[in-house]
This record gives sequence, C-alpha cells and structure tokens, in this order.
Amino acid sequence: MPSAFSGASDEPLPGFRTTAPAPASSALPSSSLASAALPSAALPSADADSRHLPGSRGLRRAQLALFGAGLATFLLLYSPQALLPTLSASLRLTPAQASLTVSAATIGLALAVIR
Repeated sequence: MPSAFSGASDEPLPGFRTTAPAPASSALPSSSLASAALPSAALPSADADSRHLPGSRGLRRAQLALFGAGLATFLLLYSPQALLPTLSASLRLTPAQASLTVSAATIGLALAVIR
C-alpha cells in the first residue's frame, strides 16, 4: 500500500505488532461519524493491531510518561500545603480557611476523574 508521506516505507515500526489479531465485530455501523469525518486513508485498518509489545521501548516510554504525569499532578495538588501557614498569616485567615486551597484542588481533581 503506498504511503501518503514521502520517504515512508511499509515496514512496521520497531516494538509494534506485525501480525493482526482475529477480527472483532464492531458495535458501530460502517457509516459511523468517525469514518464520515476522516478520509479512508487516515483510518487504521480493522485488521491492524498497533498496540505496544510487552517490554518494548515504546511501552516503557509510555509508562514512564504516565508515571511522570501522575507524579506531577499530585506534586502540584499538594504543594500549597507548605504555604498554608504563610497564607493564613498574610491574608489573616484561620487555618481551616487556608486549607480550603488544598480541598478545592482535591475536589477539582475528583470531578475531573468522574467526568
């Protein structure tokens, strides 16, 4: 199959599966909204499996990126705790009022996960 990108080959990328799994039935009709919005060349074929192989470099990089994103999220979420005494002193707040900054961030994260 010719590629739309110049210089691209039909060889699979390292760390990706080269054999296709057994085809699964699709719950979406063939004239779904996604296929109507994209040209057929941009859609992956039904028999292609582009998941990372266990132990591949791409999978390790994806896992490291997810770990870093989770770590950064919780560091940013709880970093205001060190500033709570300064906030309550400078803004003349009670400790309970100052701690609402952490509570508000936690509620925001919980709503984002639920949504």
